[in-house]
Amino acid sequence: MVSEGWLEVKKTGIRPDEQYGRLIELEEKARAAGLGRWQPNADPKEHIRDITWSVENVQRFFDSNKKKPIKAVVEFVRDCCTVRATLLPDFYPAMIALTGIRGPSFKQDGSKDEYADEAKFFTESRLLQRDVEIILEGLNNNLLIGTIVHPAGSITEALLKQGFARCVDWSIGMYSGGADKLRAAEREAKEKKIRIWKNYEPAQINFREGEKHYTAKVVEINNADSITVKLASGQLKKIFISGVRPPKLAPGEEAAGPPKTGKEKFRPIYDIPFMFEAREFLRKKLIGQKVDVTLDYVQQPRAGEAERDFPERHCCSVVIGDTNVAEALLSRGLASIVFYRQDDEQRPSNYDVLLAAEQKAQAGKKGLHGKKTATGFRVADVSGDTAKAKAFLPGFQRAGKQEAIVEYVGSGSRFRILIPKSSCVVSLILAGVRCPKGSRMGPAGPNGPILPAEEGGEAALNFSKELAAQRDVTVEISDMDKVGNFIGWMFVEGKNVSLELVEAGHGSVNHYSAERSPYLSALEKAEANAKARKLGIWANFVESEAEVKTEDDHSDRSEHYKRVMVVETLPNLHFFAQNVEDGPKLEALMDNVRQEFSSNPPLQGSYAPKRGDVCAARFSDGQWYRAKVEALQGGKAEILYLDYGNRESTSVGNLALLPASLKSAEPFAKEYGLAFVREHTEDSDAEYAFGVLVKDGVPVLLNVEYGNSVTLLKSDTKADVAKTLITDGQVLLDHRKERRFQKIMEEYKDAQEQAKRSRKNIWRYGDITADDAKEFGMSGR
Repeated sequence: MVSEGWLEVKKTGIRPDEQYGRLIELEEKARAAGLGRWQPNADPKEHIRDITWSVENVQRFFDSNKKKPIKAVVEFVRDCCTVRATLLPDFYPAMIALTGIRGPSFKQDGSKDEYADEAKFFTESRLLQRDVEIILEGLNNNLLIGTIVHPAGSITEALLKQGFARCVDWSIGMYSGGADKLRAAEREAKEKKIRIWKNYEPAQINFREGEKHYTAKVVEINNADSITVKLASGQLKKIFISGVRPPKLAPGEEAAGPPKTGKEKFRPIYDIPFMFEAREFLRKKLIGQKVDVTLDYVQQPRAGEAERDFPERHCCSVVIGDTNVAEALLSRGLASIVFYRQDDEQRPSNYDVLLAAEQKAQAGKKGLHGKKTATGFRVADVSGDTAKAKAFLPGFQRAGKQEAIVEYVGSGSRFRILIPKSSCVVSLILAGVRCPKGSRMGPAGPNGPILPAEEGGEAALNFSKELAAQRDVTVEISDMDKVGNFIGWMFVEGKNVSLELVEAGHGSVNHYSAERSPYLSALEKAEANAKARKLGIWANFVESEAEVKTEDDHSDRSEHYKRVMVVETLPNLHFFAQNVEDGPKLEALMDNVRQEFSSNPPLQGSYAPKRGDVCAARFSDGQWYRAKVEALQGGKAEILYLDYGNRESTSVGNLALLPASLKSAEPFAKEYGLAFVREHTEDSDAEYAFGVLVKDGVPVLLNVEYGNSVTLLKSDTKADVAKTLITDGQVLLDHRKERRFQKIMEEYKDAQEQAKRSRKNIWRYGDITADDAKEFGMSGR
């Protein structure tokens, strides 16, 4: 200091010695060189620093310097994690607390934590009076939070590695170097059991290793932090999303909407602000999708009475694709983070990422963190209220098909649905089907006995849950019952739920509501198929002679012919036909489909089809058509073109997602079977002959006789197609016993006798009906 001219040697009161003489010599050299204070004509006032001893607006200072490296000199070390530094070049004095850690400290009463002196010395020996860089990362009650970077590295990480400090959750997300580095440094000290970790014992894992990772299908969203998944074994499992807490009412806060009166109940999903939005986010993203689940920890049930309220919880990290569900909820402000005890290691593995996500939502004032007073999702509960239901019914009937969300599945054919457009929740009973009841609450209410399920009731309930629970659906309400339940049709991805239940054998046709709809024939055919295959409730079904009758035997045969165009013929005398009157509607639909895919061409491989999907398919002409996926194998899909009846095997790359607005229309090609006739068991030309008669580009007249079986007349000659085939010896008469069919049976029988006598086609070797007997292995249809 003397040699640089900054200090003057004291001249009086000093006993001269060798060292004193050396200092005098150095001073003289500095004077001669004009160094420091010995500069010629130097004004001492010019070398007085203008120091700002306090910052008036700390927040503004922090905002202007956030995340920027600031050169500084450490002047004082209070403890290992807190220092006072002079910030250059403006000489701001500031207290800095290290980001993300906390170490042993000195108490105001004079006591101190173990290792406080050693930890303080560790920091002093490396930082005191040293040139460093400080990165400001946070502000807490006017105390600046930051990272001090020494040329040898970050003092924060060094303190953790030496066991002088521990990570703290509230500020670790601010650390510029990444929270994972701090966690790794702390973990290293824990493993070595040094200093503050000398008694450390790792947390015990309370689950089997095989339970930690698995893939499952999401079948229900229970809450904003809980879902039910279906494992590969078919088992249903309720899991909780670790690290998040669902929206809730603050103490003293009232539910959204007007005060509840009378029978109105508190409904958390609608009345708690952001609860519905959180549930909808999870529902739209997860329901029906496969997710990767990682079990983080098992929360044991609480002891005593509370055990019933807080059973064992499997807390998991749930990932779909590249998206962590907890992080997505927190970043949108649809949930809040769970703060764990500092020494609690039972937490999500990516907890620091979740902390950062919530901080981001708070900074953006999203969702729960917004300034505006939040309100719940206001809906009218119409279910079971006859007066309200009567008021809503006319509007529902006029509206036709409406978009809805299935909130709850009560049984195979009973649903609780939300209709967003009308902001109401209603009970819906499916039309056209009658399902056995599942187990249910008895007349005594919740405290009474549970009524047992009818045979097949639980299977029907599970089928409906799998198909429709919490799905976006289309409903068409036609009526209501005397207790306020609506009656109507429901469609999931274009599939009629009533028809799906009947087809799977989980319900029978309810003719009262089906006869007034266009779905009766399809339902009757589905029921007949289920009976024949002995599915579900028909497992023990034995068809009696009386049950062969499809309608009242004493009624007259009805004839209501309509013009159709046969577009595709199938084996067993089945075919697809389009109603001629529907031609303009079909053209309009196809125009909409082509416009949609011309404006929004799909990306190759962006759609993963599933069996039963209604989608768009590109035909060989390069145009897009509506199709249904019937089977998948490798990269190939077997599809049915819904509006034209033809089938095709095509690459899955030729399939695309069909917008919901284009799915709602019923298929324009409907499948029928030729009534009163059947093919001979041996090889015949019946299918070819039938195709020649009906696929000549000329419409035919169609009349429904029973179920999905019809008679056809040539529109120009009025010739009966089935009778023509019989007369030509291509098919056999399929006799019906109903009285109303006896006249046409006689006509067909005469035609068959004529073919026999003429030895036409199948009769060329004589009478073949003698071999059509049970002893020859025939069913005698």
